[in-house]
Amino acid sequence: TFFIALVISIYLLKDSEYFLGLCKKLYYLIFRKSKAGTKFTYVFGVIHEVFAKYLRGQLLEAFFVGILSAISLSIAGIDYAFIIGIFAGITNMIPYVGPIVGTILAAIMGLLSGTPIKILYAVIAMLIVQQIDSHLLAPKIVGDSVGLHAVFTILAILIGGNVGGILGMLLAVPIAASCKILLNNWYESYMKDQHDSNPIYQHKAHEKE
Repeated sequence: TFFIALVISIYLLKDSEYFLGLCKKLYYLIFRKSKAGTKFTYVFGVIHEVFAKYLRGQLLEAFFVGILSAISLSIAGIDYAFIIGIFAGITNMIPYVGPIVGTILAAIMGLLSGTPIKILYAVIAMLIVQQIDSHLLAPKIVGDSVGLHAVFTILAILIGGNVGGILGMLLAVPIAASCKILLNNWYESYMKDQHDSNPIYQHKAHEKE
């Protein structure tokens, strides 16, 4: 299944314009120029933009976290520091959960080294990387691209993990951010319509004219 999925992914990327053309034709046949079609186009556009920003930022952040983790663990004398760094970078894409997983793995490797003090070195090294990530990398690279409060981010990860496992945890944050943007835009549009339809505001606008 993995091999077939890999082959299909390559063809999708190679002939992306062809498949996009097919999707657009099918979309037009179903919705044509209806109001529902316009709404779907808008929703998919928002989701696409949020996912693109989030994934680009997370991948770049994961790369730097992986490099820093590998370097810091090498200095601490932990075996397989490069492999742990790669794993730490990948798991770092899962907010709040990933850094803990990377730290635990580094501590285990420190324990297996036969020198108990290396557990402390590994934990300190990963904590330093996490501080650099949370205070420097994440704000600069990812920034406010998703604009979710920490509470909603944690709730989204918990719900995503319960529904879809690791994949659900990875997708939960951008999905929640997309929903937030759509709801905010709907609320602003609704309030604007209420404002414009209010006779008091209409009377004031007429007086100004």
